[in-house]
Amino acid sequence: KDLVEMCRGVQHHTRGLFLRTFLSEMVKNKLPEEGSEYNGWGGNVGDAVDFILTNFIEMNKLWVRMQHQIVGREKEKREKERKDLSTLVGKNLQRLSQVEVDIETYKRDVLPRILEQIVQCGDRIAQQYLMEIVIQVRSLAFPDEFHLQTLGPLLTTCGQLNSEVDLRPIITSLIDRLAMHILNQSDRALKYTPGPTDIYHVLYNHVTGVFTERGHVHVSNILAIMSSLARFALRTYNDQPQYVDEVLLYCHQAMEKADKTYAYYVKYTFSAYRTIDELMELLHIPVDMYRNILHVLRLESYGKLFAPLDFNNRKTMSLDIIENILEHETTLPDAENVAKLLELLNPLLVDAAEPNTAYEASPKFVEDLNLLSRVLHMFQAASIEDGFGILIAIKKKYDEGGMKRQRHTLIPLTFKALRLIQDIRKQQASDAEWEKKVRRVTKFVHDAPRRVLINSHNRSQRSVQLTSLGLYVQAAIEADQCKLNEFAYDFMTQAYTVYEDDIAESREQFDSIRLIIGALQAMKNFDDESYDTLITKTAQHSSRLLKKPDQCR
Repeated sequence: KDLVEMCRGVQHHTRGLFLRTFLSEMVKNKLPEEGSEYNGWGGNVGDAVDFILTNFIEMNKLWVRMQHQIVGREKEKREKERKDLSTLVGKNLQRLSQVEVDIETYKRDVLPRILEQIVQCGDRIAQQYLMEIVIQVRSLAFPDEFHLQTLGPLLTTCGQLNSEVDLRPIITSLIDRLAMHILNQSDRALKYTPGPTDIYHVLYNHVTGVFTERGHVHVSNILAIMSSLARFALRTYNDQPQYVDEVLLYCHQAMEKADKTYAYYVKYTFSAYRTIDELMELLHIPVDMYRNILHVLRLESYGKLFAPLDFNNRKTMSLDIIENILEHETTLPDAENVAKLLELLNPLLVDAAEPNTAYEASPKFVEDLNLLSRVLHMFQAASIEDGFGILIAIKKKYDEGGMKRQRHTLIPLTFKALRLIQDIRKQQASDAEWEKKVRRVTKFVHDAPRRVLINSHNRSQRSVQLTSLGLYVQAAIEADQCKLNEFAYDFMTQAYTVYEDDIAESREQFDSIRLIIGALQAMKNFDDESYDTLITKTAQHSSRLLKKPDQCR
């Protein structure tokens, strides 16, 4: 103690810092801590803690004083010098972390004095550095349980710091370390059971309280900190989706309360890029960590955060969701979940308010829609009624899309409807209303092939013509197998109409006639008159083929 008091005689900031550092190094093995030969007659652990804390407080005062002695152009230079000397002050806290104290001593004597000094100094650089040191050093040296026992004081102090202090690295580091600690506890389920006083709620209440107290935290920092809290909730309370939803809702409300609209940030400020990145990161967290889109769809506030994003960012999120579904082979069993998912995939299904001609004309546009089409195979209903409900939900959303999109999206939808007809037909022995259900689905299919052709931006393309004709033929085969002769005949008539109006090239005509002939051979339930009419028309078209060998085939 005498040595500490004597050091006060040197008030020059740089000399005083090095003098006290020298003192700390000289006595580090002579403090009366547990296991030391000086413990007892030379004092106790409390004296050792008091010596280190007193030296820390005095060094911090000297360090802060450096900032206020030079102003103007020398200010930046002096800040750089201070950052270079920061380790001298931090060594005291590192040494303190090596002294063995129990949790009560830490809560009563150690942490309060450290936090008091941090708040009282009022210096941005000192507060930023020391808070990071407190969190990092304590997690590395003291049991992480100490942090759990002192969350309140730590987070309350964050709200009392200089307004220029960046809270993001401080709070996110604390939350991430606590998450790792809880995951490593074998009795986690007993110690951290959900409830109004669990660790999540302590963090949530204090963090949001800090935001309220400061009042001017930038929305990008709010999103970054709340992203850490969302990860914490998913890691430690993954069976409590309401926790993640609460975080998402708070972020949504924070963005709505911003001084300027989000569109203003996007168009006029550089900080918008940070905000966009943080929002995209937040939206990815539930998708990546749940690995099951059904859990994400239960989060009521998740879709609300899509609204501020522009078209390209929403499209990126939609594609990431699709890839997640396909990678983890997640099936959606009912129309309600399908409708929620389609809302998230809206950028792929509906034209943007400002058309992106370059994107819609690129191969990437077709590639994205093909990826979207693969998701339809993951819509697997548990019952026929649910299956038809899914078809209605998909068609409702697809109808909102423009002509360029419908050309690609209606084809897989039609095949999914035909697959549902097959499933209904398999149940005809046990379902007295199977025919009624088949008729309903068949009516659903009726207009899709023609719309594929009409919505094509280039009707002269061979693939579009043959696809439309092929859909009619396949629908006719399914209707015939269900003995719905009127539907089968109508589908074949529509196929002939496509052939007559839109197929002019000889090779395409030959391929189409072969397709029609194959279908007629597979159909067994037409009455004689209808069948004769169809085969006669086919023979007439065959006789008009340009090449004689094609007519003979």
